[in-house]
Amino acid sequence: MFSRDEPLLEGGDFRYFYVLKLHFDRLTVFPAALTLRHTIDETSPLYGATPESLEASRVLLIVSVVGIDPVIAAAVQTQKDYSWRDVRFGERFVEIYTEHSGGLLTVDYGRLHDTEQVEFAVQGNGHDKSSSDK
Repeated sequence: MFSRDEPLLEGGDFRYFYVLKLHFDRLTVFPAALTLRHTIDETSPLYGATPESLEASRVLLIVSVVGIDPVIAAAVQTQKDYSWRDVRFGERFVEIYTEHSGGLLTVDYGRLHDTEQVEFAVQGNGHDKSSSDK
């Protein structure tokens, strides 16, 4: 979930909440490491966002994951909040899976938080006054 303050026509701000569309929202098997992915396109409330616009609107991302542990047959859940300060523009997580012969995969948990630089372009969405529609 994504939330931000948005200006009201009458003056002042109101906190809006948006459900972000993920590449998948259900899995039958929980992988060793999971990255939740949301595409930022014209339909995303994050479209056109800049570090400055995220700060100005006090952006908060709320991540909640619920699953069943097959070993103990019990529900497990976690929730984490991320503020605008946690968003890193122009970066993505590195690949932590390595495929070996016979299709065996291993996970390098030491790189779980590592990121790498990527090229990206910011385009406007009408909400962010600091970007332009081109």
